[in-house]
Amino acid sequence: MPANPGPAGLYLHVPFCRRKCAYCDFYSLPDSGEAVQGAYLSGVEQELRQATLPGTVETVFLGGGTPTVLPAPLLSRLLVVIADKVDMSAVAEFSVEANPGAIDEPRAAVLRACGVNRISLGVQSFQPATLGALGRIHGPDEVHDAVRLFRRLGFTNLSLDLIFAVPGQTLADWHADLDAALSLAPEHLSVYGLAIEPATPLGLRVRQGKLLPTADELYVEMFSAARARLIAAGYDHYEISNYARPGFRCCHNVGYWRNRPYLGLGPAASSFVAGRRWTNVRDLDQYVARLSRGQPPAEEIEELSPEARARELAMLNLRMADGIILQEFHDQTGFDALHLFDQAIRTHRAAGLLEVTSDAVRLTPQALPIADTVLVDFVS
Repeated sequence: MPANPGPAGLYLHVPFCRRKCAYCDFYSLPDSGEAVQGAYLSGVEQELRQATLPGTVETVFLGGGTPTVLPAPLLSRLLVVIADKVDMSAVAEFSVEANPGAIDEPRAAVLRACGVNRISLGVQSFQPATLGALGRIHGPDEVHDAVRLFRRLGFTNLSLDLIFAVPGQTLADWHADLDAALSLAPEHLSVYGLAIEPATPLGLRVRQGKLLPTADELYVEMFSAARARLIAAGYDHYEISNYARPGFRCCHNVGYWRNRPYLGLGPAASSFVAGRRWTNVRDLDQYVARLSRGQPPAEEIEELSPEARARELAMLNLRMADGIILQEFHDQTGFDALHLFDQAIRTHRAAGLLEVTSDAVRLTPQALPIADTVLVDFVS
C-alpha cells in the first residue's frame, strides 16, 4: 500500500486544566501545580528527542486539557522545545486551544511571540445556565475579553467552539449562542452536538435521571439551525462539525480527515504513520517514568490491514463536504471505492443519504445530522 501522502501534522496533548468540565472524557489533570507541569515538560522534551517526524511538518496543534493553563514561562518553554525539533519555516498553521477562563495577556503574548497563528477558543456557550450545566469555569464576559485580547495582539485566525444539545438548552438559547458567536466575527466555528459519555459527571447525572438527554428531534433542529445560519453568514460548511470563512479551514484537522500522517506527543496522545497507529499511556506518571528509562510511551499499537485502512479513510473522507474523491481514494489505497462499498452506497443512496457523482461520493444535507448511522457501514 502507498505510504501516507502529503504533509504531516504534529499534535501535543497538554493534560492540564483548572477544573474538569462535566462532559469531558479527555485525559486531563485539574489544578496541577508547576512541579507536575514541569515533569510533563521534561517528558515531552525527551519524547521529542526520541521522535522521528513523519515527513515535513506543516501543521502543529496544542490541545488538552487547556494548554493555556501553563504559566507563561512554562508555555514559552514548551513552544521553544517544539521549535527546536520542527522546521518552523515549513509550518503553515500553528494552533493552540485556549479557554476564556484560562488566558491572560502574558500567556497570549507568549503565543504570539512564538509563532502561533491560530487560536481555538473553547467558548461552548454564551448562556450562563448552559455553561453551568457543562461545568465551564468562565462566563460570557470572559469570552468577549479573550477575543478582544487576541485581536489586539494581532491574531487574525480565531476559531470558536460551540456545543449544542446540552440538557436543558432550548432552541432559543441555541439561536442566541449563534448570534453571539457571529457578533465576534470569528474566521472559523466548530459546532459540536454534545456526546454524553457514561464515565463523566454529566453522564452520571443522566443515568441517575437527574438530567434528560436532548430529544433526537431537537438535536436535528439545532444542527439544521446552525447550518442555515452560518452558511447564510458566509461560512463554508466544510466538515460535519466545522465552518470556515474562505481560506480559514483548519488545515491540521483536514489532515486527520484525509488520513495524512500525524505524530502525537504527551500522555494519551495518538499517532498515525504509514498505516500504523499507536496511543501513549494515559497516565502522566507512567508517561514520564517510561521516557526517563528510555522506553517508548506507547501502550496501544495497531497495524491496519490495507482494507481496514481504506475503510477508515472512507469514513473520515465522508465527514467532509468533498466526500470520497474517487480517484484520490484509489491512489491512496489501491481500492475502488464504488466496488468496496457497493452495498453501503446502494443502501444509503436509496434512502437519500448519499450522493454519487462521476468523481465523488458524499453525504447529502439530509444525512449530516445523523451521519454516524451512515459512516458505520463504511468501516464494518
